[in-house]
Amino acid sequence: MKITLLPQTAVTFGGKRNPDHNFENFCEFFNKNDGEKIMRQAISPELKAGEGFLSKVYSIPENDAFMLRVNKFEQNPLKTINLIKTKDYFPNLNLGQPIARLNPHAEILIKQEGLPCGIKHIDSNNCSNVFKEDVEPFIAYLKKAASFPQFAYDEFEKEIKIIHKNSH
Repeated sequence: MKITLLPQTAVTFGGKRNPDHNFENFCEFFNKNDGEKIMRQAISPELKAGEGFLSKVYSIPENDAFMLRVNKFEQNPLKTINLIKTKDYFPNLNLGQPIARLNPHAEILIKQEGLPCGIKHIDSNNCSNVFKEDVEPFIAYLKKAASFPQFAYDEFEKEIKIIHKNSH
C-alpha cells in the first residue's frame, strides 16, 4: 500500500477527485477479478486500515483506489454481496465517500490518502475511558494544523460549503 505524504504547501482537508475513482471503474475491477472473493479476503487483520465507532475499514487487495467499510457489529458483513451504485453527492471531491453498497452492512469507499487525525469515540457521560496516550496524537495533529497556510483553510471552507449544499 502506497502512502503519499503531502508537503505543507499542498495541504488539503478533503482532496481533488481522480475521475477514474468511480462506480464504473470499481465494477470493471470487480467483474474482471473474482470480486466477491477479493472482498471477503479484504476482511483480515493485515488489511485493516482503521476503525471508527460503528465501522471497520479495510484495504482491498489488488486495488489501491477504493476501500471496504463494514459494520463492525455484524458477525458476517459479507454474507451476501450485491453491488449497487450509491448516489455520489460530491463528484468532484474525494471525501472518502461511498460509491457502492454491497449490502446493508458493507460499502465501497473512495480511498482518501493522508493521515487520520481523530480521537477515539468518547462517551460524553463517561470520560474515564480517555487516556493521555489516546489524546496526545490528536494534540500533535492540532498543533500541525495550526501551522497550515491560510489557503489550506480557504480550500477547506469551500469544501465545507459544498458538503453543506449537498447534505442529505
